Amino acid sequence: MKTTEVRPEDLTPAKMAEMSAHAIAAVLGLGYMGDCNVMDHDGYFYNTKHWEKDDYADCLAFTRADGKLYVELGTIHREDDMDTCLQVIGYQHSLGKPNVEVQIEACHATWGLETAEDFDGKFVQTFTPDEWGYIDEEPVWEAIKGWLFGLMN
Repeated sequence: MKTTEVRPEDLTPAKMAEMSAHAIAAVLGLGYMGDCNVMDHDGYFYNTKHWEKDDYADCLAFTRADGKLYVELGTIHREDDMDTCLQVIGYQHSLGKPNVEVQIEACHATWGLETAEDFDGKFVQTFTPDEWGYIDEEPVWEAIKGWLFGLMN
């Protein structure tokens, strides 16, 4: 059986539309929390590079609300009182020290996303589904690909 590895430069909008959000995150070296189908269910991509030293993770969040899909750029901040955040997600301390991914999930669940702005002054893009509630994924990936790839840096 021949396996081909997908590289970041191979991720066209058409290719991303065929992949799960978890698979896209793995190719880009990012974390992902949420459903495999990010277009129909909430989820967010994140970079842990600044978590330990600077107490934040850059993030790109997908949210369905009011019949639309919102894609937001922002950050998740680490709290001084992680115990409260960990309680929100029901983390049991008997499991040991929570890893970075659990810490990010806890802070996101407690405080959400702090919206940021990209260089064009935009921080959110809105996509409207067709009359059956379907989102055409390729145009979404095309529109936000720069933001997603920007998380890698």
